[in-house]
Amino acid sequence: MQYRKRMIRKGTALLLSALLLASAMPFAVSAEEVSAKTTEYVNFRTGPGTNYSSKGVIPSGTGITVTDTSNSQWYAVRLSDGSTGYIYAEYISVSGSNTTEDGEVNAKTTADVNFRSGLGTNYNSKAVIGSGTGIIVTDTGNSQWYAVRLTNGSTGYIYAEYIRITGDVGTPSAPAPVQITAPKVSFPSAPPSP
Repeated sequence: MQYRKRMIRKGTALLLSALLLASAMPFAVSAEEVSAKTTEYVNFRTGPGTNYSSKGVIPSGTGITVTDTSNSQWYAVRLSDGSTGYIYAEYISVSGSNTTEDGEVNAKTTADVNFRSGLGTNYNSKAVIGSGTGIIVTDTGNSQWYAVRLTNGSTGYIYAEYIRITGDVGTPSAPAPVQITAPKVSFPSAPPSP
């Protein structure tokens, strides 16, 4: 009986390890850096939130490099002098070499979000776009509502807080489904009792 319990524990541990590893894979963040500019005078902070101290105020129009967009509200950035910190995403406009010739950039939604006909909640929702859906940001002129194009060609607006710039150029794609296959575990029958 002890042998069987040990084998069950080992099989369970193996299965849980496989599931944990597989569940972490969809959340990998691209290490792609994106050129951008500040759209307002904004605090350059030591961490992602107003509870972190300000390293200084960055003027509007300052060129920066966005190094991480995994937090949709606070982007990790690097200044031209090499210093790193965080800026509130609403005050960043993506530009530069990671955009298409037309200034468009690929992105993904970070939550289920309304795809609206205009800039604001007073405009009709054309559809609800699922979290992780690939989109093309066509205009970041309004720091709160980005103009976007879906893969089917539809154009509209999504609240900027729910968009993560991926920096990839080209046609975006919907997130690939993840298939988790649990390993087959077989247990030998217990030896006969003495």
